[in-house]
Amino acid sequence: MGEVHPAVKAVVLDGNRFLVLETVIGEKRVWDLPGGRVKHGESPYGALNREIKEETGLKVDIVDSLGVYWYLRVTDGKQIVCNAFSCKPKSLDVSLPPNGVFIKSSKWVTKEEFLSNDFVVDNESLKELISEKVT
Repeated sequence: MGEVHPAVKAVVLDGNRFLVLETVIGEKRVWDLPGGRVKHGESPYGALNREIKEETGLKVDIVDSLGVYWYLRVTDGKQIVCNAFSCKPKSLDVSLPPNGVFIKSSKWVTKEEFLSNDFVVDNESLKELISEKVT
């Protein structure tokens, strides 16, 4: 039986735009929200703040739960269940990790831009969540 891992993701909102990260999964470049796995014994809110800080350098206020999306990780087939939260940034100065092997770039986008074919994602459930929950 496959493994299931919890994760948290952030829709970091600045007006009608939100932050997305261009990442490398296996040999494929895809766009995703900032965030990552919840470590054993860590609260989802603590994990979200830690992951956002590690990936973007931003500090945020967590505003509300948006819902859940999921996918099967390309690299190992494990199922990842992501709880997504809307967040308000305390600044807009994104600072990606140096020499990022995983994260290649960031971009502030509108919902319409993200839902276009210009943004390849690793799973369609993320686009469904954005379509239904981001205003």
